[in-house]
Amino acid sequence: MKPGYRPTGGVVPKPPATGSGVKPPVASRLVAENPKAAAGRLKVNMGAIPPISMLYLAAAHDLGATKYGVANWREAPIRARDYVAPLMRHLTQWASGEDLDVGESELPHLAMLMATASVLLDAWTHGALVDDRIQTPEFTSKMREIAALKKGWPVSS
Repeated sequence: MKPGYRPTGGVVPKPPATGSGVKPPVASRLVAENPKAAAGRLKVNMGAIPPISMLYLAAAHDLGATKYGVANWREAPIRARDYVAPLMRHLTQWASGEDLDVGESELPHLAMLMATASVLLDAWTHGALVDDRIQTPEFTSKMREIAALKKGWPVSS
């Protein structure tokens, strides 16, 4: 392999020799930060989404689009409970040790879970969600009560 070769296909430039009169690379000459970079950091970092997650989410949405149409949930309101069931099903199947949605999409259950959640979020954002969830306002406080009880339980081995 040639010196300075980068497997990504680029070539790493060699630093200039001392006293050659050649300026060092731009990165080492930065004194003040570029204002565009500072402004960009104030925005949502879409680059923080793992590419593999984005790929599987897109695949799950692509499958859904072939079956039901692109963004079909915006055309007619959807019921939340119709989507809670597959969310719980895919999560439970994954938590039970099953990775792939075998016999259905063949995609990972987690991809199907992400797609289902994103449909709900998009429908909610666009006013296309009929909120028929089983309202349980005391759930969080009861969950905290049970967590407090657990502190006194014996430690399992």
